[in-house]
Amino acid sequence: MKIIFCFVTLLMLNTACFSQKLWPHLQLKQAAVYKCNILAKNQILQTINGHQLDISTTINARMQFTVNGINDTLYNVKMCYDSIGLKIDLLGATLNYNSDTVNAKNIFSAILNRLKLRSCNLNLSHTGIIMDIDSIETVLKNITDSIGNFSASQKEQALAQLQQTFSTGEVKAGIEAFTHIYPEAPVSRTEKWVIDNIISGRMQANQHAIHFIKDVTAFNYVIEGGATINTADAMASLNGMPVKYRLAGRSNATITVDKKTGWIKQAKIMRTLKGNAEIQDNPKLPGGMLIPTETIVTISVLPDK
Repeated sequence: MKIIFCFVTLLMLNTACFSQKLWPHLQLKQAAVYKCNILAKNQILQTINGHQLDISTTINARMQFTVNGINDTLYNVKMCYDSIGLKIDLLGATLNYNSDTVNAKNIFSAILNRLKLRSCNLNLSHTGIIMDIDSIETVLKNITDSIGNFSASQKEQALAQLQQTFSTGEVKAGIEAFTHIYPEAPVSRTEKWVIDNIISGRMQANQHAIHFIKDVTAFNYVIEGGATINTADAMASLNGMPVKYRLAGRSNATITVDKKTGWIKQAKIMRTLKGNAEIQDNPKLPGGMLIPTETIVTISVLPDK
C-alpha cells in the first residue's frame, strides 16, 4: 500500500511539474547593458557554367545593447559594436579585416574601426522582435565619406561591399535569429509555440518556426526550435543585375537564455537552403542565367567573458 501511495504521489508531482506554466521572454532593466559575442558564417555555393564558385563571409563581433527606455513591453535600445572582425574567402584567397588593427592602406579596417564607435537605436519587443532600427547603410556612408587617403573608386567599392554585409536588413536578421524566439504567453514544459516571420537581408525569406522548452535549470531556459524556410521568389540585385531567388530549406536552433532577464547566454543556429538564383534578362546579361545555389548560415552566440 505504501509503495502504491508513493508511486501516486510521485506521479502527481511529476504531472504538476510539467503542467506548470513558464514564460521565457525579455525582461530588461532601464540603463542596463547587455553584451554578447557573435560568430556568424555565411557560405554561398554556386555552379556557374559548370564551374564551382564558393564564397564564405565570417563576422566575429562583440556587441553591446544599452536599454535607453522602456515603454510597457517595448525596449528602446542603443546598439553598438565593441569590436568587429570580417573574413572573406573567395577564389582560394582569404581577406581579413579587423576594427582593432587599423592599416593606413586598408580601407575596410579603417571603416570598421570607426563603425565600432558608432551606435544605432532599435526598438525591441519583449518577445524579441525588432520593431524598427536606424539605417546602418547611412552610418556606413557617413563614415566612408569622412575617411581620407583613399580614392573615390576605393570608397565606392568598399562601401558597396560593407553595405551588403552590414546592411540594416542583415544586422536585423542576425539579431532576430537569437531574439525572436519567445512565446507570446506562458507555456507548459510540453507545449510548443509557432513563430511565423520574414527573414530580412539580401535574400528575404519566409520562416515557419516551432519552438519548445528543452530544459530548465536553476538560472536558465534552454529553447530549441526547427523551421522551414522559403525565399518565395525574393527579388534582389547582383552586380547591378536583377536576380530572383528560388530557395528552400530548414533551420535548427538551440538557445540558452537567462531566467530573470531573458537575455541570450549562448546560441547555435544553422540554416541551409538550396535552389536556384535566376538572373533576369538585362542589358549586362541578355537572356539571363540560371545558377544552382546553396547557402549555409551558422550563427553562434558565445558566452560573454
